Amino acid sequence: MTVSTKEESKEENLAAHSSLLAEVDLENLMNLYGSSVLKFAYAYFKDKSTAEDIFQEVS
Repeated sequence: MTVSTKEESKEENLAAHSSLLAEVDLENLMNLYGSSVLKFAYAYFKDKSTAEDIFQEVS
């Protein structure tokens, strides 16, 4: 069974849209909880530089 060009285009558009939504969701989560993540990392590691590195890894 082959997929028509129109269906392939539709699937590509859906994939691109899903990717964009995931990026926006992640950005919204970081806006909401980013400072809490940084504070938690600092409280756990007791080192500002390490906390900032951890924050960069998760964001």
